[in-house]
Amino acid sequence: MSKKETILKRIKIIIVGVEETGKSTLVRQLSGDAKSIEHHAKDGSSITVGFDIGVVEMDDYIMHFIGTPGHQRFEFAKKIATCGAHIGILMLDGETISENGVQAREKAFEQELIDMNIPYLICLNKSDILDETVTDTVKPHFNLPIHLISAKTGQGVDKLQGALQNLIETTPMTWSSSLQKKIRTAIVKMA
Repeated sequence: MSKKETILKRIKIIIVGVEETGKSTLVRQLSGDAKSIEHHAKDGSSITVGFDIGVVEMDDYIMHFIGTPGHQRFEFAKKIATCGAHIGILMLDGETISENGVQAREKAFEQELIDMNIPYLICLNKSDILDETVTDTVKPHFNLPIHLISAKTGQGVDKLQGALQNLIETTPMTWSSSLQKKIRTAIVKMA
């Protein structure tokens, strides 16, 4: 496949979820060269106020991973970042769920992905420190199977990548013809 055809197969993958679920860490796991728009507090903590972005080439695709902010006050940034997404990943925090159960906001994120009419995967993060019963507690609340991962250690991320690749290969992607024209024009100008 030529480089020109590869450029036309760019996939935007958004990672959504409530705050502190590990979305930024997952983007860094998936793409070692990820960039973030974060606010760093004096105590050393940080929160994503815009988005995280990482780019990965896989087979015939260039995937753009976009981690969205989870804080409600940055909802506007999430809406901007999710426009035009091809695939979604819902990130759940296993530690928080084990303490508080599945909350309405977590279900609302899944409904947003459904409403966007894009295929998506669900991840339960921090599986390396979870009791096995947490997974059984989470499953009935969501529409898809749950992928157990640890964004921090990388545990299960390879299986997530395999599921993502399978989703890409089995889902017909729609490409905007106006976007294709713009990309082709840019390619011609670069040549």
